Amino acid sequence: THTHPYLSVFSLINSHCVQMGRHKHALEHARSALELLLADRENQVVAAPKELAGDEDEKTSLLAVCYHNMAVEQEYLRMYHPAIESYRQSYEIASRDLGPDHPTTLALQDSGEEAIQKIEELIAKAEAKKASEEGKGKGSPAARKTSGKSKSATKGRR
Repeated sequence: THTHPYLSVFSLINSHCVQMGRHKHALEHARSALELLLADRENQVVAAPKELAGDEDEKTSLLAVCYHNMAVEQEYLRMYHPAIESYRQSYEIASRDLGPDHPTTLALQDSGEEAIQKIEELIAKAEAKKASEEGKGKGSPAARKTSGKSKSATKGRR
């Protein structure tokens, strides 16, 4: 087994898109790379010989990093809930297939936990702001103007 040749192309394009600030395109390329890796994984019917175990570790690392790259782009695009899921998926794959003490697993765990904490704080702030605005909406100047218009409109009809 070997890594799909297009993965390096997707990775290169993804990096270029990020550098150019084209995060939607970067996310698309990360998804394409992920789809190739998942398809490649599903197509392996015969178990890999022990001498190719390193190749499987490489594929697992690539798969976990693809999820991580998607998470970074989803976070940047404020797709917070999918980003959290992608960060978690990244760590879970690495932990399960590489082991909890593997350097890739540890790096993805640290990065993912930090990002998820930041995202959850952003979500909490946004929800608090929304709740505050909804609470103020009942007595807002716009609401008072609307009620004032209806009173003046009825005065003119008398």
